[in-house]
Amino acid sequence: MGLFTGLLTLPLAPVRSTMWIAEKLREQAELELYDESGIEAGLFELQAARERGDYDEHE
Repeated sequence: MGLFTGLLTLPLAPVRSTMWIAEKLREQAELELYDESGIEAGLFELQAARERGDYDEHE
């Protein structure tokens, strides 16, 4: 980006930085949502809780 273009678009910097942060948050949320290791850990924890008797089939 040239100096002139940079100066003209300077008022948009807060919008661009907000959009960049929103994109990074979306990427991280998708990584956590589809992370198989996290899902497996949750299932193992649930199975262990059922074996301890903390939960039954109906909960």
